[in-house]
Amino acid sequence: MSEKIYLVLYELSMLIARFTMINVLWIIVDFPVFIILIQIALTTEASNLLVLLPLLSLSLPVLFFPGTHALIGSARELILEDASFNPGTFFKHYKKGFKKSFLIGMVYTSLLTVGGYVFFITYQSNLIFSIILVVLFFYLSIVAFYLLYLDAHYDMSMDWKIKQTTVFILRHPLFASGNFILFIALHYILYSVNFILFVLLGTTLTVYATYYLFIRKLSKINANVS
Repeated sequence: MSEKIYLVLYELSMLIARFTMINVLWIIVDFPVFIILIQIALTTEASNLLVLLPLLSLSLPVLFFPGTHALIGSARELILEDASFNPGTFFKHYKKGFKKSFLIGMVYTSLLTVGGYVFFITYQSNLIFSIILVVLFFYLSIVAFYLLYLDAHYDMSMDWKIKQTTVFILRHPLFASGNFILFIALHYILYSVNFILFVLLGTTLTVYATYYLFIRKLSKINANVS
């Protein structure tokens, strides 16, 4: 009995160590993005936003989306292969998925920028339209979320992944929305519990949990089809 407990604790400690390594690499890659976000949160001058917001729009597709794709690919390996992790694994996924994740980031950021501008000039005069924009932003985020997940899972063309993402969300709206909300909720819970814990392994742990549920859902769908 004590040997089983030791093995469980050992496996758990190894998994936490891998989570931490992946999360730290992700933070390092995306560090300029976080600096810009902090500056946006702290600034009190509207003129500073005219510089910071375009910088954020440029950095998201170049840094954040490829870095997040690498994090997702690394978490996927831990789920499916239970392989030992090293920094080379993270950067292998970063290089492999850079072009497609950059494209996803460009489209997402462009639509978000346009939508944000429209929201800013209409939210005081047209509440209903503003609510519609917020709902559209929520579903746009879900599409980007599952595009990154599918891109890490399948080595197919982007057209195929966009089609499959659309079909998946339309056929399974409750799961798609629920898993995305869980992704956000886990971030909030970890942040509320302990900020250091959140920084060390928060995003990787959240991706691991939601990606695991995503893989199980895909397996059930494929089993039903076959």
